[in-house]
Amino acid sequence: MKPMTSTERIFLRLERPGYPIDVVGVYVVAASADEGPLPFEHVRQRLDLRAHTIPLLWRKVASAPLGIGEDRWVQASRLNIDEHLRQVTVPAPGNTRAMLDVILDVTKDPLDRNLPLWQAWYLEGLENGRTAFLLRTHHALVDGMGGMEINDALFDTEPVPVDFRLRHDPVLGEPDEPVLWRALREVPDRMARELVATTRIVQAAARAVGDADLGGRVGGAISAAPKALTQVRRRLPSLPKKLVSPPRVSGSDLPHLPRFVPSVLHHPPRTLLNRHVSDPAKSIAVIDLPFEHVQEIRSGRPGVTINDILLTLVTGALRGYLAGRDDLPDRPLWTTCPVNLRSEDDHDVTDEGNNFTTMWVELPVHLDDPAQRLRAVQSSSAAAKKNLGTAQASWDALANVGDLLLPGVVHAAMVFAGTPVFEYIPPTLNLTVSTMRGPSRDAYFAGRRIENYYGRMIICPPVHLFIHSVTYNGLVEFGVTSVKELVPDPEVIAEGLRTELELQLSLVHAGQ
Repeated sequence: MKPMTSTERIFLRLERPGYPIDVVGVYVVAASADEGPLPFEHVRQRLDLRAHTIPLLWRKVASAPLGIGEDRWVQASRLNIDEHLRQVTVPAPGNTRAMLDVILDVTKDPLDRNLPLWQAWYLEGLENGRTAFLLRTHHALVDGMGGMEINDALFDTEPVPVDFRLRHDPVLGEPDEPVLWRALREVPDRMARELVATTRIVQAAARAVGDADLGGRVGGAISAAPKALTQVRRRLPSLPKKLVSPPRVSGSDLPHLPRFVPSVLHHPPRTLLNRHVSDPAKSIAVIDLPFEHVQEIRSGRPGVTINDILLTLVTGALRGYLAGRDDLPDRPLWTTCPVNLRSEDDHDVTDEGNNFTTMWVELPVHLDDPAQRLRAVQSSSAAAKKNLGTAQASWDALANVGDLLLPGVVHAAMVFAGTPVFEYIPPTLNLTVSTMRGPSRDAYFAGRRIENYYGRMIICPPVHLFIHSVTYNGLVEFGVTSVKELVPDPEVIAEGLRTELELQLSLVHAGQ
């Protein structure tokens, strides 16, 4: 068994009906002039061969024994491609809107946790003989950049014909460990970790109120408990050695509380994006923009990054959308942006399903001048990057504190975040924006060219808008994922991205 990180366990606990915590890669595949649409049998053969070479796609959840121990990863004893791959026909007219509606329908429920946490769909019936390949991966399994690296293993840089004579090599997974054995090993360990963490919380609270003696007295009483747990375990009947190892209470792997207290007085504006949602039904729109136009803006704005420009496009699009609904705030929106922590030469996600942090960036939707919007985004983004170390520590601390809570507590918090009462609590952010770099040239799947890289992203109350972009072969491919109740017309936001791009480009051409 492989331990999960705190972040991975939290992603599992956040999930509930209607709110799957998985990312869907949508890859539109061109038809062949001679052979027509890509056949399903070709998709199945290629996916079966490649999936067996990607260890992450064998990984499934071994749930915490008694709900008290720790969720862990185990390699499945077998991988049956027919348990993961499905096919569906997109109804006429088979355009992008029809395809997106089908995607929302087939991905609305959480993945089956009795299987490795991924699923694939083959969509036929698209106009002009195109098809689409969907790959759902749970966020606990892999992050966005890791998902792109899985794509590198699935797809090719040139058309490689499907060979039905090829067979995958046998792969041996792991049998499930008996729950009783895991409970005897993990429950005492978990209790010890909880006690040490509680000690830190009490001591930190005591320092905050200026009573260090109180923290020492309470902390000393609590910290004595792990020793008693160790003595109990030593008196257990004779068991395999791995079951009676002493609890890990040295503190080296336990979270340290962050040195800050969030202020309820310092928060982003409340907009329609932060309202209560009673129906989890999603909305989605996609749009392709020329990457060369983004590069032209960067060339005309020294010091500005591609990421700054993409965030500015989001700012302009949301300014137009909120203004059109008489909901434009007088100060910036707040967004979180995932940041990859892998090194440039680290392309192996075998042991690193999730390796990212987040930075907070202000989106100045209140500014009327587009040039000022770009400068403000650049300034906020630069400040966020300088504080990335602090942001990483804060993210890790948040994940670790959430991990210390029993699964039911985190799930209850998730449910509470979706209640009408939560709408009256000051928001902590307005949306999430992800920008990623994809292949700079054509990619191929089962011998056919991939025309588009799209995505259906995660919606997790109280955050109801996720804007995602991937650069692919001369395009910036944006996806806008939200909920119908708040954003029934995400196409307006998508078109707003194009409008802001044209506006920023015109300023560069005018020398302003």
